[in-house]
Amino acid sequence: MSKTLKQNNIFYFCIPLDNIPFEKLPIEITERYAYCRFYNVSSVINEPSEFNLVGVYDFLNNVPLKQIDILLTTDFLFGEVISYSPPLRSKKSWKLIDSHPVNIAQKKLPHLKFGNKTFFYLKEGKYFLVAGIESSYENVKHLENPNWNGDISIKLRIIVEILKRKAKAIDLHISTQEWEEIAFIVMRSEYSTKRMNDDAIKDGVSNLLPEMLKMPIYSEIPIEIRGKSLDEI
Repeated sequence: MSKTLKQNNIFYFCIPLDNIPFEKLPIEITERYAYCRFYNVSSVINEPSEFNLVGVYDFLNNVPLKQIDILLTTDFLFGEVISYSPPLRSKKSWKLIDSHPVNIAQKKLPHLKFGNKTFFYLKEGKYFLVAGIESSYENVKHLENPNWNGDISIKLRIIVEILKRKAKAIDLHISTQEWEEIAFIVMRSEYSTKRMNDDAIKDGVSNLLPEMLKMPIYSEIPIEIRGKSLDEI
């Protein structure tokens, strides 16, 4: 974690999206700020951990929040994911709004899935692949994977999830090629990709986008199984 975030706290951030060329997207998105909570797993399991979790809220607006009250009663836009420390000292920096002591039970930490022909899930903050518990795809298909996410992939995921919901609401089909073009636009707009060539960004799209599109819309996942393998329900 960043030296400024080493406390056993849960941190609430504003994520600016204003670098994204929204006018190039197929569906209008007017909001320019997203919000998340961030914490290190060690503060929950009471032992050292390299894993951080980020939960992006299903709340966007055009005027940055100064208080987090509304976030505390807001659902997530997608399941909590493993994350690198947020950017704090650059043009793309996330803005810290508030922090509180972590008060999350270990059993409430999200399960994560991985696998190909055989599938496994990880639980209670033990996110090392060797701790995988064998399962079936049907029992874990709604879970996030244990890949590490940076600022770019989190912002791309925000846009993908918003567009998935808006497209469904108006019965608009977005083709695979169109999704790839959308992801390219979002990733190309990032400050850290300015010096990358198009092929490198396309490689990033091919690595990130397929899994995002496979995930069900979070609000449609029954509450009782969100972040949980069906093996443990």
